[in-house]
Amino acid sequence: MPKRLNEEIQNEEKREMPEGLETQIAECRYCGQGHHVVTLDGWGEEKLQDEAVKMCRCEAAMIAKNHEKQIYRAKENVRVLFGEYDEHGEELPTPSPWVMGENIIAALGIAIDEIGGGNITKITIDNGEGIKAVVQMTAKGTIKVERKEGYIFTRMG
Repeated sequence: MPKRLNEEIQNEEKREMPEGLETQIAECRYCGQGHHVVTLDGWGEEKLQDEAVKMCRCEAAMIAKNHEKQIYRAKENVRVLFGEYDEHGEELPTPSPWVMGENIIAALGIAIDEIGGGNITKITIDNGEGIKAVVQMTAKGTIKVERKEGYIFTRMG
């Protein structure tokens, strides 16, 4: 093979796969199907399986992805209903009666993880100033986040 052609092939390989990345085969933890995953050096088996589940289209993987998405949306709803930003990502004026403390928002995030994991079905937090946060699993299996203060704001995840 001519020297120039060999150099071109090596340059093409570098362009396709930057240094520090490698292609590995990971199996879906639900169905065992293999997927090609481009990773950084040193990824563990669990992280590879997580990535394979994200790529897989088996029924169990789809359910798991939907479950993760639902938990993510519920946490975003908490940030909108109780955090410092509105649903468009714009900062609320400070001080705002809408904003609850960071610790309450963190506690609601932990509660969402527990509700998503099936450990609890509902939690209510009252800040002592007439504002209540309610997070619960509905009969249809979605996580509902509510803000109650004389009238109710609800966001479904």
